[in-house]
Amino acid sequence: MGCGGSKSVEDQQSKQVEKTLASAQREDAKTVKLLLLGAGESGKTTFLKQLKARFSAPPTARELSEVADIIRGNILEFMANLATAMVDLELDGDLQDELQPTVSKLTSMNTKDTAELTPVFARNLLALWLSAPAQAVFARRAEFQLVESHTVFIERAVEIADPRFEADFQDMLKARVKTSGIKSENLVIDGVNFEIFDVGGQKSERRKWIRCFDNVTAIVFFVGISEYDQMMHEDETTNRMEDAIGLFHETVTNEAFEKTSVCVFLNKVDLFENKLKTVPISSVPLWSGDYQAFAEKESQSIPAPSELDLGIGFFMTKFQEAAGGRSNVLFKPSTATDTSNILAVWEFARRAILLRALQANFGITDASDFELAGLRN
Repeated sequence: MGCGGSKSVEDQQSKQVEKTLASAQREDAKTVKLLLLGAGESGKTTFLKQLKARFSAPPTARELSEVADIIRGNILEFMANLATAMVDLELDGDLQDELQPTVSKLTSMNTKDTAELTPVFARNLLALWLSAPAQAVFARRAEFQLVESHTVFIERAVEIADPRFEADFQDMLKARVKTSGIKSENLVIDGVNFEIFDVGGQKSERRKWIRCFDNVTAIVFFVGISEYDQMMHEDETTNRMEDAIGLFHETVTNEAFEKTSVCVFLNKVDLFENKLKTVPISSVPLWSGDYQAFAEKESQSIPAPSELDLGIGFFMTKFQEAAGGRSNVLFKPSTATDTSNILAVWEFARRAILLRALQANFGITDASDFELAGLRN
């Protein structure tokens, strides 16, 4: 009876090996298909830029030249939004007289015309940014569509306005361009072919995700963890984090992704840590009650967790609840603009993705068996 059982196991293993070898002969079996999903401005495109620069090729001079103009547009858009908010809040009356023309120009200009950012106008923008009314508006940035990371560009506005300005890779990572449609990159990482899809995260773009659903190996879902107090661009009555949690739930409960590994990158940890100093999670009505209960329970641990750890842990539990009990979901904090951080996070996620893919598709649990599965070239 025992021998019969052993024979049956051997037969099953033999059939599995034959199936694995047959799969390895097909090119599509050698490709890991990865979807980068998440709401707008969560860091998907920044992450893909990092991978492309590390595993394919650094940005070209032409690409960096285009980035310089994108950054100028980011500066104008940020300052125009800030000036409009200043007028709406009736704070512009507190400005010095010499700054009034700058506000008037910003509230009426076409921010896509980057030629408007002359060195002289850049000095005026910097003076406006440093004014008390502007800082008062920025302190209430959750009420307006102000991209927090663009402040580094405002502080360098005079330098960036110079026609001789040359953007570098860090500038490229911080520059903001809305992803429209679906962009893909084919990268070979540690001998494995990755087909990576970056899908626009705005509500109007989400219906396009369905076109990427076939044969997906894994999803990396990005969350802008620092956006817990901000509203959406498309719907200023909906909290961005609340939207992200709902979107994540829709994604992981979709039948097309039932067996797909999912990694959640709780991104923008650097901005999150800074924001916690002035905007505690407990001060946001949407999260206040749940967070206080969570913090009270976790604070009994020894040693007591930091505010940063509490915040990350709190939102991680929210996404775990939204996952509906799925066990194949991995969570990692990240900062996509920090090259060393995001590559370390990616390496951890990459190995988890491959091992889970091998286990799910081939019954393999040892990374040394990548060749058997036909994944490694």
